[in-house]
Amino acid sequence: MQTIQFIISILLIFILVMLVINTIRKFDSVLRADVKRLRSENEALRKELLKRGIVEYV
Repeated sequence: MQTIQFIISILLIFILVMLVINTIRKFDSVLRADVKRLRSENEALRKELLKRGIVEYV
């Protein structure tokens, strides 16, 4: 009986770890997409400011 409880507890821990890993991967991909979008917006804004002569090229 103790062996079965031990195996079940190990499986539950494994499932919990997998859920945490999947959640982290999901949020990581969302953050990567946000960073990519912000970089492109930043580049577009910088080009617009350069065109208007508000900021010099850095």
